[in-house]
Amino acid sequence: MEVCQERPGQAPERVAVLEPGDYFGETALLEEVPRNSTITALSAVDVLTIGRSDFQTLLVTFPALRPVFEDLARARRRPGKSAGESE
Repeated sequence: MEVCQERPGQAPERVAVLEPGDYFGETALLEEVPRNSTITALSAVDVLTIGRSDFQTLLVTFPALRPVFEDLARARRRPGKSAGESE
């Protein structure tokens, strides 16, 4: 899956390609902000979606997951770091 970001007055820029098992959307779920990238499937994929309420329940039920998602969201926000890259 291709991750693109759009900037006003510019064509969308490919910032990452996600591999099987990767995930996206954690920043919007953690911080209640609009999405910051567009994801496009490059081939057939199976996608699991989770709403904010269910995501919050997951974090309460499994508190060890919160820092994993927070660390990834923080890493993806760093300048020079692509949306699909991890540490």
